[in-house]
Amino acid sequence: LNSTGETVVSYNGQDFYIIYLPGSRNSSPQLKIYINGQFGACLNIRYETSFDKLTKQIGLNRELQVPDREVDDALYFECDDQKFLNGIFNHAEAKAKVFDILKKFTTIEITSKKCLLTSIAPPIKELNKEIINDSIRVLAEFVPLIPVVGGNHPELKFFKMYSVLLTS
Repeated sequence: LNSTGETVVSYNGQDFYIIYLPGSRNSSPQLKIYINGQFGACLNIRYETSFDKLTKQIGLNRELQVPDREVDDALYFECDDQKFLNGIFNHAEAKAKVFDILKKFTTIEITSKKCLLTSIAPPIKELNKEIINDSIRVLAEFVPLIPVVGGNHPELKFFKMYSVLLTS
């Protein structure tokens, strides 16, 4: 890591970006690992907390649902594209991978251009290549499982149109 706590690592021909945030008196250090790419929609996934459940019950927030009740009860989704969300959880391998990731990471964040994993990190002195390489491997195995589907997202429409033009 450089002096700002960032670095880029190449793995299987792809660049993975690593950011270490040291934390403070009231927050834990964080390790963020991401890869750039073309993804269908925006989605944040994390374990659902008691507070999330309470705010849903009293109507302060709403969340898209997935058909699998076990998944829906365990995880909290911030997403506005039902088709994209279902696309991840309709595949057993992707569903299992999400739960495996959330054993080590606190959140999975997918945007139209990036997939990012965030975890509580050890102190910088304990952060080593093994931790970073394992994190990169986990992300590299998950990215191909992200569906290239989406609703009415302009980025995706442009990408599909551009791809058609290139292959025509």
